[in-house]
Amino acid sequence: NEDQVRQISGGVAYSLLWQKGFSLDIGISKTSYHKTVHFGDPLLGDVVSRDGPVLWNVAASYKLTPKLYIYGALTRGLEDALIAPDSATNRSEAPPASRTQQAEAGLRLILPANLVAVVGAFTISKPYFNLDPALRYRQLGTLTNRGIEFSLTGRPLPGLSLLVGTLLLDPRIEGEAVSSGLIGPRPVGQIRRRSVFNLDWRGGGGKSPLSLDLAFESLSGRIANSANSLTAPARTGLNLGARYRLEAGGVHVLLRPQVLNALNNYGWLVSSSGGFSYTPPRTFVLNIQADF
Repeated sequence: NEDQVRQISGGVAYSLLWQKGFSLDIGISKTSYHKTVHFGDPLLGDVVSRDGPVLWNVAASYKLTPKLYIYGALTRGLEDALIAPDSATNRSEAPPASRTQQAEAGLRLILPANLVAVVGAFTISKPYFNLDPALRYRQLGTLTNRGIEFSLTGRPLPGLSLLVGTLLLDPRIEGEAVSSGLIGPRPVGQIRRRSVFNLDWRGGGGKSPLSLDLAFESLSGRIANSANSLTAPARTGLNLGARYRLEAGGVHVLLRPQVLNALNNYGWLVSSSGGFSYTPPRTFVLNIQADF
């Protein structure tokens, strides 16, 4: 099958910056959303979904000190919804686009050594679509994601880039399906924690043709069925890579070798509809890019 999504927005935005360190951004837009799903099976007719909401956002920040900022934002958005999976009794049905509500607030601190630390809290609400116990794909309630995120980014040394972060989530479903015991209060396939540690080092103070990179990721376990009685275990991943830049015959070439899943850890991936797949084993990859 093939999805075609057309989204056209028109609106106004207003920005206000005061000398005392306060800034305010306001945006309002009218959106025309049109989604058509074409199926390879000629027995299945095309599915069309339309919507035309008014979307808006308000964001503000204030400089508490020369290196400490406080920020906050409210947003009403529109999110494309997945069609019913093949395992559903109503497979290929296309639910309407989801109206989302998001609120966030946090602090941003500029540290020595070109580092920036951010701590923030957020809440995101949207309709929750998934399979009920009868394998029908439908709206089962409202999903609210509340969370806290921490990050440290920057370039502490010439040629060295750093990203460290942790996301803590508390996803919960509310609605008739949870109250009646049809499903559990936790959404399928969603993590409760994600931690990352990324490094990218390029020699010669950032001018060497060779750079090395490392990407470490740690994920919590995740709910694996709608009854919340099965949990896929936590897993970690480590990718190692390098880039080598050269010029051959006037053509800029980039060599990109990588070792994916360097620890060769085995784990399960769980889709939002409850499907299982396993993580690929340790893999060596070489990409070559050329700009002519």
